[in-house]
Amino acid sequence: MMRVKAEKTRMAHRVFRTALALAAACVFGVPTQGLACTGMRITATSSELSAALDVRPDGSFEALASYGKREKPASGRYLATRVSGGAIKNLGEGRVGQKLTYVYEGCSSHEDLLFVDCNALEGLMLSGQSADSLIEGYSASTIAMIQYPKGPIRFGKGITVDHVAAVAAKHKISATRELYDHYATMKKKMRYNPYQGCKIFYPDSPGAQR
Repeated sequence: MMRVKAEKTRMAHRVFRTALALAAACVFGVPTQGLACTGMRITATSSELSAALDVRPDGSFEALASYGKREKPASGRYLATRVSGGAIKNLGEGRVGQKLTYVYEGCSSHEDLLFVDCNALEGLMLSGQSADSLIEGYSASTIAMIQYPKGPIRFGKGITVDHVAAVAAKHKISATRELYDHYATMKKKMRYNPYQGCKIFYPDSPGAQR
């Protein structure tokens, strides 16, 4: 009897996890087998694009970037990209890291990895690489594909921005030291600070003054 009850409990948990995964796929765009992407466009009003960015205590945020054109001239709504910043991670030795996720038109997403040295006052933005999606018509790139163990990027003791840049170049991983490119597509109040992690974890560092 106990064995049957335990099996029923495990079955209920599996059903619950499956339902949760399907819900996550709808809300967050998590790749799930058997689903198809509908390609809904992301739009926002001028006031939404100009709103002040709400940065949480862990450095995470949700922002909007504009394509710079209206979806329909009479609608007053603009095509937009949703930009999400994950919780900032303390990598030690004055270094921090953050995952940035960009969602375009509902059927494609891209991740960047922001690596900042707060003491050296420099950083690097690394582009994620393509990953297989189980959602039909969905295109995604992820930073998991460039980091160990799937990729060559590691952030161990003594690893500098120059070192990571050299590894990225060797393995043809797109990277840039220009951390303010997003300023071109974001309204002033919506722009995130690439040195926010320095303020959180290393408040006395040069990066915290940015």
